[in-house]
Amino acid sequence: MADLTDADIALLRLIDKVMRDNGGQNPTLAEIALAAGLPSSSRGTIQRQLTRLRPNYVDWSGQARSLHLTPSGLAVLGQTAPDLAVQIPINDLIVPLLAAGLTRLSVRVEAGEALRAPYDEAWERGARMLTLECLTRGVAAPAHLGEVINLWCRIAPVDWPLPLGPAGRLYAEPLLDEGDELTSLCRELAQNLVSGDAELELSESLMAGVRSQAQARRNQDGYVSFRRYLIEHPVSTQDDLSDAGARREISPFAATLHEMYERIPSTAIHNGQLLLCGHCGWTLERADNRLRCGGPRCRTLTDNFSRGTSTRPYDSADPPLRARRAIRQYVIAPGVYEINLARRIEAMGLSCQLWPFYDRYDLRVVFENGEVWAIDVKDWKHPHLLGRRLTTFTDVAPDWQRAFFAIPDSRVRENRSYLATLRNLVRSDDFAIVTISDLLHAIGRRKEAGHA
Repeated sequence: MADLTDADIALLRLIDKVMRDNGGQNPTLAEIALAAGLPSSSRGTIQRQLTRLRPNYVDWSGQARSLHLTPSGLAVLGQTAPDLAVQIPINDLIVPLLAAGLTRLSVRVEAGEALRAPYDEAWERGARMLTLECLTRGVAAPAHLGEVINLWCRIAPVDWPLPLGPAGRLYAEPLLDEGDELTSLCRELAQNLVSGDAELELSESLMAGVRSQAQARRNQDGYVSFRRYLIEHPVSTQDDLSDAGARREISPFAATLHEMYERIPSTAIHNGQLLLCGHCGWTLERADNRLRCGGPRCRTLTDNFSRGTSTRPYDSADPPLRARRAIRQYVIAPGVYEINLARRIEAMGLSCQLWPFYDRYDLRVVFENGEVWAIDVKDWKHPHLLGRRLTTFTDVAPDWQRAFFAIPDSRVRENRSYLATLRNLVRSDDFAIVTISDLLHAIGRRKEAGHA
């Protein structure tokens, strides 16, 4: 630890006094300077002295009013750590509620709505709980929507000046990134709440209508063709949609197919061209000289859109349309993995059905001896959040001999403990958790064993 001078001890006493005078609220550098009889412009001098004492005697985060004395700093003053109640973790629901609220605010912004009260119930509840926790613990509470977003949602929860529980200590990225995109943490937290993710709810509502029509007509092939068209045509035109809707297998859903697409905004048109994502094929928009797709994952998989990006002319006489943002996020993005996996399995000479029984799971592989393997692809960043969602594929009698949750290999390359974390959270004899490449190897071995 740094050797304390008389000036250091005096500064620690001053911090403690200002905090007490503020009713327990952590002080700012300007308040400390004024209490010391210095002009507020002396903040830099005080910060340099504090930096030498950090993190042993004082500490702070990127948040406003996060400066505080550590237990060692309090001990120098002959005090003990604050009351145990101050160290009790905040309510575990706060971060997920804010995440769910952000998904709904995002949908409103996308629709061109002004953000004004009343806000979504999840957002209101999360913001109220956050404010109460701040007031209880002497931390500056957010005064309005902008402060909740800018001072809390843009900072990783692990860096908040509030104690988090064990789960919260894994929240190492903000809910909203620097480009105003919802992060993977935000979406995955929201999905773990009932009706938490507004885009997921919209996507499921749109696809549920198609699924119901298909089931009523006993038209499994039509459902597969419809879903596959969306994945393989993230950008289309009115004429192309009409042609697709005239195909026998899709014709019962022709009107719904048009509802799945939206106009392309001007921010996605560059010199009369559309830039298309190299992973999902959706339109890339430019904001603050930065390209972005409909979700953060595409940026990583394309090395910041430097790989696979293509162009398409924008014809104002027959303007292209793009799949709705919710469909891109929850049908197209995962569907890229599903279709690519099906193609590789079929290349082995095996039967592979996509979305069997109206999307009971993702892929149904049938071996030559009639054995069936069921596969569900899961592309989540955070295994501890995915683990809460993994259950058996269906509540009806299984139609398979083996079942698998398949994780994209890129997730495991980025997080070497991914599979171990997930398997420890979800222990079941009903299914196995593997990477896509390991699954393909297992399918190949099983096929060869059938020939032995």
